[in-house]
Amino acid sequence: MKYLNTILLLLITYISFAQISLFKELNTQEESSFPANFTEINGVTFFSVKTIDGYNLWKTDGTEAGTVAVSTQAINIHDIAYGVPNFQVLDNELYYYVLKPEIIDYAQPFELWKTDGTNNSLVANSISPFPLYYFNNHIYYQS
Repeated sequence: MKYLNTILLLLITYISFAQISLFKELNTQEESSFPANFTEINGVTFFSVKTIDGYNLWKTDGTEAGTVAVSTQAINIHDIAYGVPNFQVLDNELYYYVLKPEIIDYAQPFELWKTDGTNNSLVANSISPFPLYYFNNHIYYQS
């Protein structure tokens, strides 16, 4: 037990002296890009970035060159709304909600999209951002 405590103490000490450094400026037009909602799939981290037009989806492999926008769509970022996480992962694809560009149906103003990091595709149109359900390698949603 003493050995484990010593290892943990050394690890905490090492981590506390680690430096965080900026490797890419994502939003040069505002005060901050507020990166959030980090979700990892196969060594690639997806996250949301605040821009003038709302929140967009980005990905990174941890390098400056590998940090790029995945989508310029206005993605839905509401941590509290419906208790739904912003991003869901199924079969190495990221599912996310997009606020419709032209909101006609205020009861269902979202689209459900998925991406593997290179290809984005529409899954469902005119839905509310309720939790997604998984069963037998399929995704189900309320519409």
